[in-house]
Amino acid sequence: MRAGDIRHRVVIQKQDDAGSNWNGAKTWSTYAPVWASVKPVSGTEAVDGDTKKAQSNITHIIGIRYIRGIKPSMRVLWGRRIFKFKAPLNTDERNREIKIDATEETDT
Repeated sequence: MRAGDIRHRVVIQKQDDAGSNWNGAKTWSTYAPVWASVKPVSGTEAVDGDTKKAQSNITHIIGIRYIRGIKPSMRVLWGRRIFKFKAPLNTDERNREIKIDATEETDT
């Protein structure tokens, strides 16, 4: 991973142990602010049959330097955008970098 590739400041968040607040919404806390590369890979769009709202799923690869404790239940916050982890992979099992297959879900 080249230093010039990791130019975006993102925040890795973990779900709080309590799980949710009084109205059932999940609560998240900061696990680590890190520098990352964020690269779009593909995207799809669908219309919800019940609400008639368009929903797009955009898949990205997010690359970060290795930090211990990254789990699939975490997410990345980049500005106002939220990326849900699909699979964090320790590249070559060398503890140097992690490639995160992530999905950004947006309502339009």
